[in-house]
Amino acid sequence: MITIFLLGFLTVINAKEVTVKVQGIFACNNQNMKDPLHIELMEHDEIGEDDLLAWSNVVGHPYYWELRGKEDELISIRPYLVIKHTCNGRKERAVIEIERIARDVSIDFGYQDLEEDFPENMRQIIKDQVKKRI
Repeated sequence: MITIFLLGFLTVINAKEVTVKVQGIFACNNQNMKDPLHIELMEHDEIGEDDLLAWSNVVGHPYYWELRGKEDELISIRPYLVIKHTCNGRKERAVIEIERIARDVSIDFGYQDLEEDFPENMRQIIKDQVKKRI
């Protein structure tokens, strides 16, 4: 029993807090969107449900957004974005994986058009900005 307690205690002591900040401006082919843009900053968990680090419903066009979340993990975290919008006249959902990180990171996605192939553009931005900080 004491061994289990000590292992749990050491795990908590060794956990490291990692902060993720993401921001950007999303547009919908310069249309005036009435529906809010919903963005979630999530983190994959190996056991149980994924963690919701931050979320926002953004109104006004273009959509400027900024999210900041923190998570304690032993080695690194695997954050991702969930983006829900109605830009193309129907409900759409995109998931943008942010690679595994072990230190604080800030990613600026700049201006992205939701009608274009924005998930692929964002993946390249992640690679460029996260790799610079290593």
